Amino acid sequence: MALVRGFREIVISGRIEYEVEALSPLTIGSGREELNPLAPDIPLLRDSRGRPLIPGSTMKGFVRSGMERFLSGLGIPRFGAIVEDLMGTTKPQAYGSRLLFTDAPVSGEFTIGTREHVALNPSTMAVSHGPFKQEFVEPGARFEGSISFRNLPPSFLALLHPIAVLAEQGVFRMGHSKSRGYGHVRISFKDPLVTVPLPPEGGRASFTIRLNAMEKDVEVAVEKVNGGRISIRDKLSNCELVGKTVETGIFAGAEIPWDDLRECLQPLLEGLRR
Repeated sequence: MALVRGFREIVISGRIEYEVEALSPLTIGSGREELNPLAPDIPLLRDSRGRPLIPGSTMKGFVRSGMERFLSGLGIPRFGAIVEDLMGTTKPQAYGSRLLFTDAPVSGEFTIGTREHVALNPSTMAVSHGPFKQEFVEPGARFEGSISFRNLPPSFLALLHPIAVLAEQGVFRMGHSKSRGYGHVRISFKDPLVTVPLPPEGGRASFTIRLNAMEKDVEVAVEKVNGGRISIRDKLSNCELVGKTVETGIFAGAEIPWDDLRECLQPLLEGLRR
């Protein structure tokens, strides 16, 4: 059983698509256009077609911050190391992220609005700045993006579920002016596609993934089961995920039901506490 360190070899990878729906006004700002005096003070970030989008860096920061607060609130030991293993770090020894985020452009119909705000001095409650004009996407706009993952046991994707729950509750908010009621979103995830280099003969493979910051080695077993489906189990969560086979070319692909993956959250948390 080979020990896999870093990304020189990819033993397991995949993609999970998501949708972000604005439940309140949403502003992902781009910075003011200095040469245009008529531009809003806080304009929306747009793509090359002039349509709003949520950049991958914003989504990554949102997920990273949400994971840190969720794991810390549960008292999970070394929660910072867990997040570093998933998101990468530049210190003390730099290594890349296991989760890679695309930009999420708006899909379908959307409406852009503007509002004027002022900033108050908390001591005197007098206006300290403003009025300034803020541009936003009206509630109902939907954005679509995806997260690719590499050398990550699929059970770890269950950590996305509490972030989606707390976002819909309005606890985790996205973008500018969160304290003014902006940034309330609903995040939904589709069934992830997991690919592994499963040999055709025998239909079984196993490997061990090194999680650097946590200083853990996680054994993962993959095999074909009844009906040509693919089973993936890691020994950290001991959670078995079974998905229907999907044609991906040279790799074996399994489409894992998102609802099944969410059920791995509690077993995963128990494994992380050990």
